Amino acid sequence: MATLTLEKLEERLVALEESICPDDNKILIDSLSSLNEALNNLASKRERVNLVFKRVPEIQEYLEPGFVESEELDVSAQRDYIILIEDEIKNITEQLQQVKQLSAVLNSEHICDYRKHLPKANQLQLKQIEQMEETENLGSDIAGLLNRYNDLTRQLSEYFVQVNNIVTSLEEQKIKEERDR
Repeated sequence: MATLTLEKLEERLVALEESICPDDNKILIDSLSSLNEALNNLASKRERVNLVFKRVPEIQEYLEPGFVESEELDVSAQRDYIILIEDEIKNITEQLQQVKQLSAVLNSEHICDYRKHLPKANQLQLKQIEQMEETENLGSDIAGLLNRYNDLTRQLSEYFVQVNNIVTSLEEQKIKEERDR
């Protein structure tokens, strides 16, 4: 009976090998051993890879589902951690109390009946959009007026400089004529 089950297992293994490696007709164990040799060669040439291979058991331990439960903190470490985050816990507690107090406002009749206020809110929103567009237009108009003002100021300044130069030259001529007399 043992030989019969062994033969069936061997047949299943051969069928599995053929389904996994049908093109090469390699035996699965040979493929795995050549892969193992290649990985070992790689590990011997690269220090970082070698370090990772050395830590594989540790990594597997971390990946086990029960790892967190098996590494529970002792009571003193838990107490120290709670003391460390005491201020944060108090802050969260205060915030939760505020939420509890403000939940009455959220459940008020006015908030629950918000749908009846939607048309008015939509009108206000449209009015606000119109006002924003008007403000933008006014801003561009004001910018244009300021540019015109600056141009006029510059032109007047240039004109006054010219007038000043003319008056100065006339005064110099008058002074010169008076000296010559």
